[in-house]
Amino acid sequence: MKKVTILVMCVLILILFTACGSEEEVVTEEVENIVVATQAVEQQDIDKRVQITGNLAGSQNANIVPKAAGQVLEIPVQVGQQVNRGDVLMRLDDEDMALALASARAGLATAEANLASAEAGVREEELTQVRAAYEDAKRIYERMERLYEEEAISLRQLEEAELGLLQAETNLEMAEKGAREEDLEAARAQVEQTRAEVNRAESALRNAVITAPIAGRVASISVEVGEMAGSGGPVMRLVSVDSVEVEVNLPESYVNNIKQGDEVQVEVAAASSEPLIGVVKYVSPAADLQTRQFPIKVSIENSEGVLRPGMFASLNFATERQEDALVVPKEAVVNNNGQQVVYVVEEDQVHERTITTGVESANMIQVLTGVELGEEIVVKGQHRLGHGSSVKVVNGGDNK
Repeated sequence: MKKVTILVMCVLILILFTACGSEEEVVTEEVENIVVATQAVEQQDIDKRVQITGNLAGSQNANIVPKAAGQVLEIPVQVGQQVNRGDVLMRLDDEDMALALASARAGLATAEANLASAEAGVREEELTQVRAAYEDAKRIYERMERLYEEEAISLRQLEEAELGLLQAETNLEMAEKGAREEDLEAARAQVEQTRAEVNRAESALRNAVITAPIAGRVASISVEVGEMAGSGGPVMRLVSVDSVEVEVNLPESYVNNIKQGDEVQVEVAAASSEPLIGVVKYVSPAADLQTRQFPIKVSIENSEGVLRPGMFASLNFATERQEDALVVPKEAVVNNNGQQVVYVVEEDQVHERTITTGVESANMIQVLTGVELGEEIVVKGQHRLGHGSSVKVVNGGDNK
């Protein structure tokens, strides 16, 4: 019985050792066949980049503020509409302005007639003309006085009509009395004054029609037909979007690497899945006193109109360039006990190489020492490897 028990135990021990040996063989088989992907060490230019974010703005913006006050009669544009420089944006009621111009012109005519009479001596027919001018000025003043009482015109317009009447009275007195030298000087001054009044009245009448100072799109309209508009604030805003701009602040450590005319990669996720190209419009020569950073403006073409002011933009500036550098994908580099290493494949085995690196871009990194041009390095599966590991390469050097 004792011999049988010993025999059974020996058999069990043999089975146990056999099972363990099979498991070791399975593990060894898995280690010997680690699946990886590789990519060849390349030689190319590489840029070190810094990313800064900002908001898009129109290349030109114009707040439309009326130069003359008046009731809005017409707004022939709407928000979002494209307008050209000089297009009519708004019309104001110009009846009062037309009256003021008529009054100013009557005053000028009277002043000129009086000056002419004073210089040439008054003839009977000229005296008749001066009296007629006086009567015209008187009728205009009386009409303006009624309009003022009805609150249809401003006090300034009434005063201008009164000035025209006083001028006509003065001219009539001068014509009837005959002119002295000092009277001639006063008449000449009166002509200049009334001519200035005419110019102001003409300008006010022109300003009743508000036109676009730039080409662009109507971004906002803050008044409606029938409301009063004046110089107290903008009634409309125009934005030019044929090109857009973004202004950001650049740290002083990078400012000397960026200059006017440089191309910049711009990402606007809301408008395009592909990076856009912008151009540096200017770099401020002085830092902002608050941020100690340098304002920089980048212009981006927007011929398709997909970029809109207010959109979020990410700018990638190239701050350093290395030409013909040896580069590898950044994901190929593994941190191994504080050292940067890559795994080079040679005849289905990997060799761990310690490397030193230089400039980094978004996806690639420059290798200064440790690898040679064309060597195949592991870019997938590298975190499971050790020096001397056997691998099975999938896609090989075509996996770029």
